[in-house]
Amino acid sequence: MGFRILFLALALCAASAVAQEKERQKLEIHFFGSSGCAQCLEIIEDLLKPVAEEFPDEVSLQLHDIKEPEGFQLMMRMEEAHGIPETSPQELYVGNSYILGYEAIKAQAANLIADYLNHPVGWKTKTVTVDGSLEQDLRKRVQRFTFLGVLAAGLVDG
Repeated sequence: MGFRILFLALALCAASAVAQEKERQKLEIHFFGSSGCAQCLEIIEDLLKPVAEEFPDEVSLQLHDIKEPEGFQLMMRMEEAHGIPETSPQELYVGNSYILGYEAIKAQAANLIADYLNHPVGWKTKTVTVDGSLEQDLRKRVQRFTFLGVLAAGLVDG
């Protein structure tokens, strides 16, 4: 009788481990920046590439150049999916979280990535596709501008 209970317990543990391994997926990290940006290169070389190299089975790193139409359009779609009202020169998406801007990414990204890697079950990444034209996406974005917002930006910019 004791052997049967031990066998069942071991079988349940093995089944649980297999189920957890199936649930575990690669953490998707998307970085949007410009190919000519020194800060973007620093984020990629000092933070993102070392993480991807250290955890090749756990991390899928996707680098997107926003100077390219496809990269810029995908960034706009990610912003829309996450409810982000303004574009930043550097944007980092980790799972279903995001960090905007160089200083914030440098300060927060390592902890955010570590938190995801330490708690791998239940990662959810918003799926975003580019299926329309860039022109349509830009028109939608421009339509969100208000007269007062454009006026204020002009006054601040000089």
